[in-house]
Amino acid sequence: SAFAETGHNTGNLAFQYATGAAIEDDRIAVPFDFEPARLRDTARLICVPAANFLYNGFDLGGLADRLAATELPLMVLGLGAQAMRDVSEVKLQPGTERLLRLFAERCARIAVRGRHTAAVLERYGVSNFEVLGCPSNFINPARDLGARILARWRGGARGMIAYAPTFYSYNTAFEGALHAAIGPALTDLIAQDPLPAVALARGDRSAELTAWLDGKSGYL
Repeated sequence: SAFAETGHNTGNLAFQYATGAAIEDDRIAVPFDFEPARLRDTARLICVPAANFLYNGFDLGGLADRLAATELPLMVLGLGAQAMRDVSEVKLQPGTERLLRLFAERCARIAVRGRHTAAVLERYGVSNFEVLGCPSNFINPARDLGARILARWRGGARGMIAYAPTFYSYNTAFEGALHAAIGPALTDLIAQDPLPAVALARGDRSAELTAWLDGKSGYL
């Protein structure tokens, strides 16, 4: 149940935390299935810390309906399109397309994750966006953070490496090669999802979990 509260991906906690830290106004947190009337009566703006909402497999029409019913302006941060080989492969379901249109109507600017997402928005005729990346980019307040990271990378001395595999079967060969290349420098394995990976990180060694690992990512 705790995993479900994260949105079935603990990585969501990072950008949710970052968004909360960036907003200085008084705020209330509401669940995904909020009651529109409650927000309409108590808030002046709705901030949506988005993730990869623009995905063929999602129909977010229910969210679109609830947001529309509030009649409030929106601030959308970190909107992303699930990575495909080409933007033409991102084919939004009707409800998700309706949500995107609402974002365009109610946001001064939609903050998107990168150029891939921007290209998807352009394909759907939406132009009021800005590429700002994931809100988690701004957890560290150092303005020269990017330059610091680049300097460390170019320096070559990397004593500790954290690795976040996807556990998708079609990535097994690539991730196995990457795991082998990292070698003894690997310090942390980050498990964001799915639930069996999180269970593994928490020390579960059940027969069911072992069978899942053998079928998904045997290299571990």
